[in-house]
Amino acid sequence: MKALIATAMFILVPAVSMAQVPVDDDGNVIGSYESSAEIMPIGEDGIPRLSHTDLQELVGPIALYPDDLLAIVLPASAYPLQVVEAARFLEALESDPTLQPDPDWDDSIVALIN
Repeated sequence: MKALIATAMFILVPAVSMAQVPVDDDGNVIGSYESSAEIMPIGEDGIPRLSHTDLQELVGPIALYPDDLLAIVLPASAYPLQVVEAARFLEALESDPTLQPDPDWDDSIVALIN
């Protein structure tokens, strides 16, 4: 169960590592670097668009997860606060097995706990 919660949090956490560039021990950039903001096309609504390659790099690793797991985790990811509450619930459940999930939680969060 904790693995499912950890997976949900992994999916929810933004990919900050994509914004980093390799540097040497002195902090100098290794190789050439161009900010993706400069080369990213802007849509009609003013929102930057990812290239096909960038989009594949962002969502490609999701294809490695089993479909059954994604069917539980992805809908639950729409409720990040409830995911955190569910993680705390699982910790508390270890000491008090009579606890019940919050009835206000979305069904996807309850499925994630199970």
